[in-house]
Amino acid sequence: MKGKRSGPIKKVLYGLGVLLGLAVISFLALFLWPFPDDNNPSWSPDGTRIVFNRHDSEIWVVNADGTNQKKLFDGGQCPAWSPDGTKIAFGSASNGKSDIWLMNTDGTGQTKLASDGANPVWSPDGSKIAFSRQSDSSFDIWAMNANGTDDKNLSEGAGWATSPKWSRDGTRIVFLSISGSNGDIWVVKADGSEKRRLTSDHTDNWPAWSPDGRIAFVRGGNIWTMNADGSNQEVLIPLAAQSLAWSSDGSKIAFVTAGLGSGSNIWVVNSDGSNKTKLMK
Repeated sequence: MKGKRSGPIKKVLYGLGVLLGLAVISFLALFLWPFPDDNNPSWSPDGTRIVFNRHDSEIWVVNADGTNQKKLFDGGQCPAWSPDGTKIAFGSASNGKSDIWLMNTDGTGQTKLASDGANPVWSPDGSKIAFSRQSDSSFDIWAMNANGTDDKNLSEGAGWATSPKWSRDGTRIVFLSISGSNGDIWVVKADGSEKRRLTSDHTDNWPAWSPDGRIAFVRGGNIWTMNADGSNQEVLIPLAAQSLAWSSDGSKIAFVTAGLGSGSNIWVVNSDGSNKTKLMK
């Protein structure tokens, strides 16, 4: 009798193991899978150039029409153009952890700004930088002055937080919080008050403010938008996308298509979904 029972039990345990394995694979694919060849686009304030990552750790710049590609730095991630157009902030590994660095837009003058940080983004007036910082038990959104002083945790208690983006008026920051297999979009005031979850029970990612105050994000591979309070969620552009960046005049969105080893993955599309164009052939 004992032998007869062991068969079904083994089958159940095997089935549970398969399900657990699929869940882990799904999580890795959604949040930890290697980036496409080109990724993390960021527009220059005048809309004429885009800085981006290539091969995960090289920082390049290209004209908005895809011409004049130039490598700026080897060993950095998630570059972000300053509002005055003179600096690029980025994360770069140091002693096993990513730190926040600055450089001129031609790649010169690299200077370490702050320790233990990634995903830097400038406030609209250039006075502050928001970024992700990992501690022993969490990953939170922090903000500091643009000279690296007076850093403050803004997202404590909001889960594994990353991908901050400032609102156009500089009063709020939208970010992604990962919990289990879910990715939820949150918003917090720039002083760390009034944290609020805007989406739930989905796998949302890559939030970005539009110039008119809406929030764009990716759900199910499509670009969605919603009001700043989370209402009126709707598909804006039905295409496979990630890593969104809205141009300063609101007319275009740069985004990344999934896939590895296929050359450039950065595309530009009008904000109404028309004229989807691959940036670099």
